Amino acid sequence: MQELIDKIKAEAGITEEQAHKALGTVKEYVKSKLPAGIAGTVESWFSNFGQKVAEKKDDAADYLEQAKDKAEDWAHDLKDKVSGLFNNGEEEKK
Repeated sequence: MQELIDKIKAEAGITEEQAHKALGTVKEYVKSKLPAGIAGTVESWFSNFGQKVAEKKDDAADYLEQAKDKAEDWAHDLKDKVSGLFNNGEEEKK
């Protein structure tokens, strides 16, 4: 949830306390527009929102780390192949 608070602060140019109040206001507004049985779901959603964002962020970080490793492997293989082309030419001259 802190990530959402930080985004509200940055986008609206307000303090942490003001961002908390703004988010609380939005949450209460949404809850007031829904049947009582669903309002609890909204409360749960807001409570779990920060955790879900963090999980998605971790998943993305893992994916990017794997992509980085593959790119490094490909670059290393390409370097070896290109070096091999030039080294073969040097050996033929000798």
